[in-house]
Order: sequence, then C-alpha cells, then structure tokens
Amino acid sequence: MIGSLFWVAVGAVGALEADRMLDKVRDRIRPSNVTAKLLDTVNSKLEQKQGTPAR
Repeated sequence: MIGSLFWVAVGAVGALEADRMLDKVRDRIRPSNVTAKLLDTVNSKLEQKQGTPAR
C-alpha cells in the first residue's frame, strides 16, 4: 500500500516537472515566435549587408 502511494507521488511529481519543461519548449516553438525570430535574423543580415548598424 505504502509502496503504491510512493510510486503514485513520484509519478505525479514527474508529470508536473515534465509539464513545466514542456512549457518552456512550447514557447520557443510557437509559430509566431519562430516567425519573429526568422524575420529578426533576416533583417539583421540585410542590415549588415547594407552597412546599416544593427539594432
């Protein structure tokens, strides 16, 4: 009985920790964030090519 409760608690903690880690990854791979990063990179390269100082 106690062993079962222990493993249930370990599973719950593991699930919460995994969810916290996935939230960080989800923010990075959200389509709007990926698009914004891509556009920032392209803009920076274009500014460098033109000799305009990058922000």
